[in-house]
Amino acid sequence: RKMKDGLKTGSNLRVSQESLSNKFSPQIVSAGKKFAVLWQDDDYKIKLAFIDENNVLSGSIIDAGTASKIVSPRIAWSGQYLGIVWADEKNYVKDVYLTLLDASGNIVSGPSAVGTAVGGASEPDVLWTGSKFYVSYTGATSQDIYLAKIASNGNVSEKDINISNTSAKSYFSRLEKASAGVIATAWLEDDGTTNKILGATESSE
Repeated sequence: RKMKDGLKTGSNLRVSQESLSNKFSPQIVSAGKKFAVLWQDDDYKIKLAFIDENNVLSGSIIDAGTASKIVSPRIAWSGQYLGIVWADEKNYVKDVYLTLLDASGNIVSGPSAVGTAVGGASEPDVLWTGSKFYVSYTGATSQDIYLAKIASNGNVSEKDINISNTSAKSYFSRLEKASAGVIATAWLEDDGTTNKILGATESSE
């Protein structure tokens, strides 16, 4: 639905067309002149749709991830590619994967495993830094927050960098970039008594 001066005009646009399945974890990013909308179906698949500047569905809904059991999808735009991450449970162990798609939804790289942190990984987030994709995730065994760095072509340059490194349970990380180029990661930490918000920063390359 379009808005003018803070007021809605026109009718809502229904993005997902299937009527019999539930939808979860909607995400939206600006992708050039279009918006990319991502969500998870109740059959553990990732769907992707593009909406143009006139609030019209552009093309068909795309199967962006069709692995066995996908949860927690996240999306970022590099200016050229969409980086999509998710946790996928195979053989009862979750790992984090990333795939790159172009502005038309065609897969150009991946899926590639980016989080294999000691016994599995889950709860990913993804950020485009201006030169790389950063992916944060929770390690299943250590319950620490880890970071991976992926080149613009999808090649994983570093992974399983422990940035929380504590005996407490750390989980649910989120990434953001400041205008000065500093990358920040925030997460929840449970010390057995209370939940706290912790964070770390890093200057981008």
